[in-house]
Amino acid sequence: IEMLHFYLNDFTQTSIYAKLGLLIFIVTQSLNYFKQLFAYIKKSQEAELYQRLAFEDQLTGGPNRMAFELDAEQLILDSSSNTNLRLMIFDLNNLKEINDTYGHILGDEAIKKAFDSIQKAFYPAGKCYRIGGDEFACLLSGCSDLDFDKMMASLSEEIEAENKILSYSFGVAIGSVLYNAALDHDLKMFMHRGDLEMYQNKRGSLTRSILKY
Repeated sequence: IEMLHFYLNDFTQTSIYAKLGLLIFIVTQSLNYFKQLFAYIKKSQEAELYQRLAFEDQLTGGPNRMAFELDAEQLILDSSSNTNLRLMIFDLNNLKEINDTYGHILGDEAIKKAFDSIQKAFYPAGKCYRIGGDEFACLLSGCSDLDFDKMMASLSEEIEAENKILSYSFGVAIGSVLYNAALDHDLKMFMHRGDLEMYQNKRGSLTRSILKY
């Protein structure tokens, strides 16, 4: 009855207890609301963090193999993007020798420098990934041959610049293949063709690989 009088603006019939009870009720509901809101925000942030960690390579800070496989599968399934989809496979040369001679700290440095060099050369036209210990990949969609040649030349310049200041020999072997629906029945076959090209190139130099592709 007091609440009814209160809402009818008949405050003379409303006791201090009803006013205090209403205030406590409002405060309690507000606190519960904000508590649930903060809990939701925290869960969302944790989910975002876990998702980022799941797809991020901890050494280079770039996308990892899981992210690569997910993106590659989506591009392959998209008929508008797979007609000119290029897969590039990179392998850091002489990592074992770098680790044995200079230690694993410089070995990790070489891995990060390789990823950074590839990223600088092909971003934003392509997305680059670390897919293994000393192995990297790049997906290029809708890239013209002229632009591709420019990016390869840019990678060569990055490698040469690093070699001038590093105490060890720095280079990458490169495999490059265009998606072919008749040959690439799945991502594994697409990657296999890229690996074959890369291992053939590994016997030569980066300069010869640029001339080849």
